[in-house]
Amino acid sequence: MPVLLVILLASSIFGGGYFYYTDTQARIEQLRENNAQLKIAVEDNQRTIEALNATAQLNQRLSDELQERLNKSEEGRNRLINLFGKHDLTRLAMKKPGLIETRVNNGTKRAFDDIESVSGSEVKVQ
Repeated sequence: MPVLLVILLASSIFGGGYFYYTDTQARIEQLRENNAQLKIAVEDNQRTIEALNATAQLNQRLSDELQERLNKSEEGRNRLINLFGKHDLTRLAMKKPGLIETRVNNGTKRAFDDIESVSGSEVKVQ
C-alpha cells in the first residue's frame, strides 16, 4: 500500500507540474500575440501623430501667409481711406463732373477686372 501511495503522490505532482507547464505556455503565447498587436497599434499611432504634426505645420504656414496677405490688404485699405479723406469727391464732382466720371468709371473697370482675375469668373455690371 505505501508503494501505491508513493505512485499516486508522484503522479499527482507530475500531473500538477504538467498542468502548470501547459497553462504557462498558453499564457506566454497569448501574451506574445497581445504584444505583437500592441506593437502594430503603436506604429499606427506614431504614423498618425506624424501625419497630424505635418498637417499642423502646413496649417500654420498657410495661416501665416493668410495673415501676411490680410496685413497687406489692410495697409492698402488704410491708404485708400487716407486718400479719400483728403479729397472731397462730392464737391469735385459738382465742379468737374466729366473729369470725375471718367476717373470713377476707369477705377470701377479696373476693380472689376481685378475681381475677375482673382475669382476666375466674369463680373456682370447692370
